[in-house]
Amino acid sequence: MILAGIRTYLLSQSAVTDICGNEIYALRVPQREKIEDHLPAITIGRTSVTRDYDLDDSAGYVRASIRVDFWGQNYDQIEALAEAVRVSLLGYAGNLGTHTAEEIRLNDESDDYDFADDASDLGLFSISADYTVAFTETIPTHS
Repeated sequence: MILAGIRTYLLSQSAVTDICGNEIYALRVPQREKIEDHLPAITIGRTSVTRDYDLDDSAGYVRASIRVDFWGQNYDQIEALAEAVRVSLLGYAGNLGTHTAEEIRLNDESDDYDFADDASDLGLFSISADYTVAFTETIPTHS
């Protein structure tokens, strides 16, 4: 659910959508005939989730490590996209769908390049950014 909230939030940020349109996905870019038609793109996934507990049960406070990957055939374009997302997310506190973000921190970034199978210059550049999202969630009640 937190991924859907982050995706919805990013889709509301014109600095992000001016670069990638609505090409923001959970975990992977959908397979299509030509991936180039869907670039640049963003994929979002959880790498870990930690929940706090008190003596009774869940405290409702969660920290999720979220990896945001930026994909494209032009490095400058995905670097601008990564920066637009950083500016949108870093320090954000507020609504993320059904959750309320308390804080978002950027922990790490890295660059990569996936060579094309045909050895052409048509490979994919990528930037990976690892964020920590601290948020609250509904505490389950049991009768």
